[in-house]
Amino acid sequence: MRKKRIIIMFIALTLVLSSCKSDIKVAIPDYEQLKTRLEKKGYEVETFNRFNVDQKEYEIVRLYAENKDDFIDICWDVKEGHEDIMNYYKVYEDDYNHLVNINNTIFCCTKKAMKDSKIKLADIKPPKIDVPKIDVPKIDVDVTIN
Repeated sequence: MRKKRIIIMFIALTLVLSSCKSDIKVAIPDYEQLKTRLEKKGYEVETFNRFNVDQKEYEIVRLYAENKDDFIDICWDVKEGHEDIMNYYKVYEDDYNHLVNINNTIFCCTKKAMKDSKIKLADIKPPKIDVPKIDVPKIDVDVTIN
């Protein structure tokens, strides 16, 4: 009986811990929305259809926008080269506050550029799992010591 209870508790704990992975809810504007939004905020916007890094070339949709010390560099439709692009951005990590790689979109930006672009990133709490109670029968034992 005790062995069965331990197995059930182990399974329940495994389920709870496996669901603790935090997902990220993302709202990233599309290329046209972001370009228009940032130009209205005074950013100088450049667009590219390729990303060259480490003598490799990746076809992507890329937008780089800068306004004084604030900037965003974002790539949509990244089908290959995720690691190369991320490594490229990591070289400049002192210049930005956010580096994100999610859903085939990679970007780095300052806090103000993130706010101006209206990109939303929010942690989603993992779902709460109700572990069923197990009724363990009580056993009355009379112990007599002679």
